[in-house]
Amino acid sequence: MFTLIFRQILAVFLLSSVLASLGAIAQDWPNKPIRLVINFAPVPVWALQAGGSLLGKGDSVKRLCGNLQVDISKACSLLGWVPPLSVNEGLRRTMSCRIKIKR
Repeated sequence: MFTLIFRQILAVFLLSSVLASLGAIAQDWPNKPIRLVINFAPVPVWALQAGGSLLGKGDSVKRLCGNLQVDISKACSLLGWVPPLSVNEGLRRTMSCRIKIKR
């Protein structure tokens, strides 16, 4: 019963967000290109975990909300793989591209 109520509340929230976005698009349509943007309110991790466990998706929520750090040591030792860039070099290149794009 609680799961059904949770799903209905979520559906109403998503529908209201979509309708609000469509209303904004309709107002600005003659002047601006159409772009659908749905803004979601921040959701605390505990609420995601509660919803995930109610919907039987607790493991998925744990994977998404947990530590997302990747360990490459096994690939390095077994395959002899070496990353082509260090983290610092990758970030430096990313930021230099972002600066070029903004200009």
